[in-house]
Amino acid sequence: MAPSGHQIEAFDFLAVEAYSWSPNLETACEICLCQAEKGLRVGFAFLDILNLDEYHQWGTSAKTVAKILRQYRLLKVKLIAKILRSRGVHVFRLSDRDVSTLRLTCEQAHVKSVEDLRNLRLGEANIGLGVLSSLIFHCQSVNPDLTAYRELTDTLLTCALRAYRLTTDLIVKTRPQTILVFNGRFAAAKAIVEAARQQKVDVLYHEVGSTKERYYLSSKTCHSATNARLLLQEDWRNGGPDRESIAERFFAPSRQRLGLLEGRYDNGQKRNKVLPPTGRRRFVYYASSVDEFAAVEDGYDTFLFATQREAVQWLVDWVRAHPDTELVIRLHPRMRNLSAQEREWWLSFSGGNILTIPGEHPCDSYALAESADRVVTFHSSLGPEATYLGRVSILVGDAKYRGLDCVYEPLTVEELDSILSDPSLPPKPRQNCLPFGYGRIMGGTPYRFYKARTFSDGSFFGKAYPPLPSRLEIRARKMIGFAKGFIDRVRTKRAVVYWS
Repeated sequence: MAPSGHQIEAFDFLAVEAYSWSPNLETACEICLCQAEKGLRVGFAFLDILNLDEYHQWGTSAKTVAKILRQYRLLKVKLIAKILRSRGVHVFRLSDRDVSTLRLTCEQAHVKSVEDLRNLRLGEANIGLGVLSSLIFHCQSVNPDLTAYRELTDTLLTCALRAYRLTTDLIVKTRPQTILVFNGRFAAAKAIVEAARQQKVDVLYHEVGSTKERYYLSSKTCHSATNARLLLQEDWRNGGPDRESIAERFFAPSRQRLGLLEGRYDNGQKRNKVLPPTGRRRFVYYASSVDEFAAVEDGYDTFLFATQREAVQWLVDWVRAHPDTELVIRLHPRMRNLSAQEREWWLSFSGGNILTIPGEHPCDSYALAESADRVVTFHSSLGPEATYLGRVSILVGDAKYRGLDCVYEPLTVEELDSILSDPSLPPKPRQNCLPFGYGRIMGGTPYRFYKARTFSDGSFFGKAYPPLPSRLEIRARKMIGFAKGFIDRVRTKRAVVYWS
């Protein structure tokens, strides 16, 4: 618990967390320990508030599950807090009981639309943007229906308000030089960031790294494409003499067996399962799961198209006007959980010389790229990967690999039309893709105290967290996910008909 005095000695570094899921809680603790080793005065604060983002997989039952598992969640925090205290880190646990009278609803805030929510402020603090990001996360729709999700929105608003107040009070007491926060886009995290800004405190963000053995730490959020480009280029410049051989591992067909990505997003794809040739020139568009960029301050830069939807609609119209071509839209595996409205929009293009392949379909994305005459991306990593496979790859949005000359980067629709129309255009050089591959393996800071088993499970100082009941929760979610995936694949086989 926090000291009882109104003012305590100032901290150099203070982590404020509202998320207990792995590896994010362990990452925050690891960073605190590294800062303490430098001789800094370090604090770690956990906000014990109703944070539904941790239980989004449970859908409409998230609130009930959160309340049931609250004590097990706190047990994990208490166990890890003992390690922090033993190494000189001051630990605070702030409970929403201290701010239980604080509530915020759409009605109180006069929020009637998504734009109202996006612009909602407490004084100068824009907490509405984080609430909208969490709402999109739960609903899997970039334009959620506030009427249908009024109770969820009210809960997220209250969560943000309480996180903001608790963080503000703690900052006033501890006077930190720097605040550490997870991700920065969700309701509670964004509120923590806004509290720090209002108190003129510097903010650092942490997230999972390029591989499960590394974590991201920067003064910019992980959503900033501009910052991602700078970090990627810096990593490449600082790479040793073996940087090229390391980078080539990312593009190797055996990378899954090497444990680089742990099959994180392949979603049961079957190797070499691909569409048969039709005699038309094939363009493949790899859709990105851009829901996490829909409500952030510092995300994509706009070049050719402002949004992915705008880019897809232009490609659809272009292909329909050229019957000798075909467009295959491959949805990202994460997009299998899209809302019905979003899913309907993507599937509505199928027909004639256009086909949308849902995220849960076992079609091999890499074999599909090898069958393409042109690969088009807005943000997807398939951009440089397609170039490495010897295909002409085109970026129509923004990504960390922009500027490496590993993909074509048209800035006008006339340039894009020319690239699509010219069948003799050569692919970009494969070696230009290597900085991207190197960044995907070596990007971030290696863990010292946390040892990952998977991207969502591992041990801290040799002991696995969370406690057993939460492990059972993880297993239950996996079983439910497997069942849903099986149903989705059966449904998709009926919905997607291969061209003959």
